[in-house]
Amino acid sequence: MGGAAVLVLVALVFWWLRGTSQAELVRAALKRACPAHDTDMLTAEGKALLTNRDLSDLGEAIGIEAIQTPEDHDCQRLIVMTGTSVSLGPLLGIFDRRDQGGPGADAMIVNQLRRPYDPLGVVAGYAFSCIYIDNVQTGMNVRVIAVTRASDCRQGSPGTNPPTKPLWVEVRDRGYTANDYPLAARWDTDKQQRWNYIGLACGNKWCEIGPQGTDFSDDDQGSDYRVAIKGWYDRQRLSVATPTTPPQLSNVIGTVRPRAAAGDLDETHYNSTWLEVAAVKLAPATGVGIVTYLKLGIDGDTADVALCRGASGSCPGTSGTTSCPTSSDPWWARITVPGKSPVYRCVDREDHSNHKGKMRGTARWAWKDDDEGIWIRCAKGCCQVY
Repeated sequence: MGGAAVLVLVALVFWWLRGTSQAELVRAALKRACPAHDTDMLTAEGKALLTNRDLSDLGEAIGIEAIQTPEDHDCQRLIVMTGTSVSLGPLLGIFDRRDQGGPGADAMIVNQLRRPYDPLGVVAGYAFSCIYIDNVQTGMNVRVIAVTRASDCRQGSPGTNPPTKPLWVEVRDRGYTANDYPLAARWDTDKQQRWNYIGLACGNKWCEIGPQGTDFSDDDQGSDYRVAIKGWYDRQRLSVATPTTPPQLSNVIGTVRPRAAAGDLDETHYNSTWLEVAAVKLAPATGVGIVTYLKLGIDGDTADVALCRGASGSCPGTSGTTSCPTSSDPWWARITVPGKSPVYRCVDREDHSNHKGKMRGTARWAWKDDDEGIWIRCAKGCCQVY
């Protein structure tokens, strides 16, 4: 074999190893941030839902660090209306990809199970959809384009597929600067509870994206941008499940928003000390009534979430109250409803001290098939409270 051939072979091996390594990173991140996006799951024919090439392409299109920061994107089973009743439909992930720069899509939908979601033009048979906002002004100017490969979303006009459905965008201007808006993507819910729609930062504004006729949800009011700007927080109609029944829609809409500590403090501030990092507010999705979310120990319509770092017992209140998986760096959550005794929960933390980009300190609900938890930044890492 000649020298040139050896160099080509070495280059091919290096390219294959790099792609495989990147695919493994993306696979691990999706399994944490969006559990059904799990390439250990197979189709009925025994084929992987996403191949290593799919995963590697996705890493290139969105960025590894972005995929590894679950608070900045969103994943859940979306609402489907049949007649006058609503139920849980396909599980879809929405990712902002503007950190990547270039002429490509503003956001991407990851649809590993390749199921349709007609309100947003997500078609069956495609794992990825590119979202393009053609003009940041209210009107019918958003394209959704189904693509075979995630890397197609890095282009200004991918492939030969036409837009599956034109979508309406409503622009919200709250008077903040572009730096106040996180590069985050959110699923939101039509006020009439008919379908889900997309929320994205668009410069120094917030863009609500859905089919024409969507009754977009109201902004929250407050002087702190973490309260006033969607994307910092997450509002979702929560699901409930039991050991013998699949998840079903509850009548509870939950809002989780970060406190300042979630984005501003390092690990040492949490050592054996409780710090409030998030606030939860519950409301009925329809009608009126008492709302709770007992899966997280929230026995009331408001709750504060605090985190503490340390072994069982070193964080006040944790001794003998909760059995959590063994960890070399244990963290705990305390959920407090006014007038009630605190509830202590386990925390699954992923360290991101090697990330080069800035972690913004957003918060969102964490979809799980048996209940829903919370993703929140905890120093230079991401914590899931469950």
